[in-house]
Amino acid sequence: METQQTFTESALVDRIKESWRMSKTSEFPIPGDYFYQIIDQGILFGDEIEIPLSFFNKELREILNREKTYTIQKVIFRTISEIAHEKFGSRNLTERIKWRFV
Repeated sequence: METQQTFTESALVDRIKESWRMSKTSEFPIPGDYFYQIIDQGILFGDEIEIPLSFFNKELREILNREKTYTIQKVIFRTISEIAHEKFGSRNLTERIKWRFV
């Protein structure tokens, strides 16, 4: 019988950030550039941050599928907040964060 590992919200945030840091596309060949750019634009210009579900690796999608919708929303918001904090410093930018899955 296979056991399912559970993760704290902090661990999920770390896994998502690591996944995003490793992601690259044809338009953004340097790992991490895509997510950092869309987060920057979303916060600076008040744009909605679009997060493609396809950008989560299979393992991470399986982990998130076991979580409640509210937990997923909270973890994604926290991930974006932490990345924004790393980029913009200690300013509170939470009211500027708008995101959705695409």
